[in-house]
Amino acid sequence: MEKRIKTGKATLPHCDPAESGERRDQPNRAEGERRHAPSAYRALSKRVKTGGERIEELLAKARELGDPYYTALAILGISLDPRLRADSRDKLEAEAIECAACVEALWRRGEVIAAMAKSAGKNNRIFGKRIIGLLLDMPAGKGLSDAISACAPYADSEGQTALLNMALDNRGFELGDAKAVLKHWDCKKEGVDALVAMLVPHPDASLKARLLGYIFIQCKRLGVPGGDLFFAASSAAAESGDSETFRYLADNAGDEAEFRKLACGATNMNDCVEKADALTSIASRADRAGFTDVAKTLFESAVRIAEGIYADDKRQGAAKRLAVALERFGQKEEADKMSQIAASAVMPKPAAAAYEKGAQASVPAAPSTQHDKKNHLLALYDTYEGGIKPIHLRAIARAAPLCFAFDLDLALMGFPSQDLPSLIEQTITETRIGRGGHYLRQLAAEGRILLVPCTQNRPPEDWSLLGLPVATTSKPDEAKRVGMQESLAIAAGDHSLGRACIIMGLGRKGLPKSIIDFAPRHLELTGVDVPLETCTVMGIIAQQIRCAMHGRHKA
Repeated sequence: MEKRIKTGKATLPHCDPAESGERRDQPNRAEGERRHAPSAYRALSKRVKTGGERIEELLAKARELGDPYYTALAILGISLDPRLRADSRDKLEAEAIECAACVEALWRRGEVIAAMAKSAGKNNRIFGKRIIGLLLDMPAGKGLSDAISACAPYADSEGQTALLNMALDNRGFELGDAKAVLKHWDCKKEGVDALVAMLVPHPDASLKARLLGYIFIQCKRLGVPGGDLFFAASSAAAESGDSETFRYLADNAGDEAEFRKLACGATNMNDCVEKADALTSIASRADRAGFTDVAKTLFESAVRIAEGIYADDKRQGAAKRLAVALERFGQKEEADKMSQIAASAVMPKPAAAAYEKGAQASVPAAPSTQHDKKNHLLALYDTYEGGIKPIHLRAIARAAPLCFAFDLDLALMGFPSQDLPSLIEQTITETRIGRGGHYLRQLAAEGRILLVPCTQNRPPEDWSLLGLPVATTSKPDEAKRVGMQESLAIAAGDHSLGRACIIMGLGRKGLPKSIIDFAPRHLELTGVDVPLETCTVMGIIAQQIRCAMHGRHKA
């Protein structure tokens, strides 16, 4: 029960020893210290600092504290006694680490580790490594996060590298933990190449972009050349597909070149909605930074992209956000135009519905029945590394008019995208081939474009909607060699849809060996085994299919 003692100025709380856990009759000091480890530790610390007592007696008192948290701190303090030899000091440090590892509550363990790291400083490399080992044994979570942040200021370069790796693996705390380590990274002495090498392989592109941007900010603060850090951050942001990441980077851009690097990265995003939002954010921040010409150019790009978004609700949302930004920029006419787009649905509803349907699965439902047995399939098999490139977009744009004119469906095999509508929107926005995307939109509206998941080493597994696989190659297996008319005839009899899937490679190497080996039929287009360029192959396939169909019907 708490009692109060009256003084001249205030009433102070007074704890009854019996109720607070203390004993009125303490037979010896050691027992009291065991029962009240914090007080006993503070008293022992004073005795250690005063000096003069035998080290063995101090250690005995430390080991009697009864709480591994305070025992670890006490033994570590005793290890700093100048009377100790190096080997004895090393043993005591090891004992302190063992005690810290026995602290059960993770937040307390992290706290004692941080206190020990502060005591060790950057000069004690052996003890520093032991502390890192102690952290490595901690499970991921808040306790580890607190310990990483607290240890970062006292770690040497080797320790900081280990801490950064732990931070990147501490799920849910990666960004904060990594920033805590990077804040104390000596960019002047250590440089940034090692940091970039650690971050670039990280699978979380958004996290990677933010951390590269943070390192760039640290380099600017210290006057250290950042090299291509900001461009690398912009590329990672594009890889993440997250416009918010570009907004974060734009908040920290300082000159015209940096804004242009961000814009370059944003234009490589696959999702046109995110791309429009990213360019809007970059333009707004460029305007606030005083780079009006850059802002104007970026706003114009954002407007073009927003206008080309096919899905009504997505286009309206992007236009609404653009209208607000353009109003602030002083572009009243463009702002009004975007407001009108935001208030109305321009694209036809049936087309939008068919278009959105393609995003629901990598291979959409079969095209409408009027095409199921009529159209053969032109398949572009991607052999490029990395994400979507201009070559992908140009290939799609060139194939669309051919498919429209020659009654073919189009399959995009192995393309690095899972969002067919966004891929089509990006193609329409960034190319002018095929009457500004008119034919591509028509194919999409009729459900005649398939996005087929596969890799260079693993062909598609389900061909029920694709047709009989026929691989085009200038080096056919003679046992599999067929002409176009024979290919279509075999497909008509052997495949449930009665159509052939004529597969051509997109890239200099042609089709990968996996699909060449897998396909039951090989088609050589020239008759004399001559390899041809991609666009030429597309045209020949379309024309040969038409001739083969015409010849077969005549017969």
